[in-house]
Amino acid sequence: MKGIAIVYIRRIVLCIVTPAFCGLIFISYVSARPSASIITKAFYQQHFRTADRMFFSRENVRRERRWFTPRLYKLMLYELHRADLNERDSDGNLMKPHISGDVFTNSESPPQAFRIGRTIERRNWATVEVICYWNDNTVGNAKRKVVIRLIPNQKTWLIDNVIKGDGRNIIDDFSRPNYFSE
Repeated sequence: MKGIAIVYIRRIVLCIVTPAFCGLIFISYVSARPSASIITKAFYQQHFRTADRMFFSRENVRRERRWFTPRLYKLMLYELHRADLNERDSDGNLMKPHISGDVFTNSESPPQAFRIGRTIERRNWATVEVICYWNDNTVGNAKRKVVIRLIPNQKTWLIDNVIKGDGRNIIDDFSRPNYFSE
């Protein structure tokens, strides 16, 4: 009888301790990931350090690849490929690409500064407002907001989309069926 009681006690303890232990591991795993706003700030600090290379190009997209989801990375390369295929009009004249400038500041002129704004972080996604500031002769005194959408992976957050001030986003821009459509 004592042997059966010990088996039941072990099972009860195992049923209580195992989920509690797994819960602690999960909490420590989740809390080990930096916040979405910290990741976004780090990306923009690195992005602004190379202000002379902020424009949308294959080299710059590849250089910053570690910050992007595979979906966004592939769509950016696809957009650049389409730009290459459509760089000249029917008369052979060079055309301005559909996407020019910097998709992460929504501008053709690099801003001088940025600030991280409101952050919403959930288990499966996050959004971080980034306010960009200009104070020069190209744009004048201006500020513009973009919202960065991120999704988590095991260790960090990855940029999955950029939502412009007018509500449009780069995933939709890069996914449009016709290169020249708006």
